[in-house]
Amino acid sequence: VAPLSSFAAQFLEPSVGKTPNRLSKDVFDNGRMSCGYWSCEPGHFAVPPRATTEVFHVLSGMFFLTNADGSARRCTAGD
Repeated sequence: VAPLSSFAAQFLEPSVGKTPNRLSKDVFDNGRMSCGYWSCEPGHFAVPPRATTEVFHVLSGMFFLTNADGSARRCTAGD
């Protein structure tokens, strides 16, 4: 378990060459599952199809997840 202090912004690592700018930090990885946190500046980016699944909890801010068919879901703090 990571101490709360490890979630401070200065410990986030930049995703080099990605737009919009994204910062992230992995706190657990056992080869089958990983856990971490990330932050992203306003903008948009596509996520290519993949074999893995992602689960998230929004701490602050708002964003839309938009499917290939154009349907979208608004996500805000608490989702």
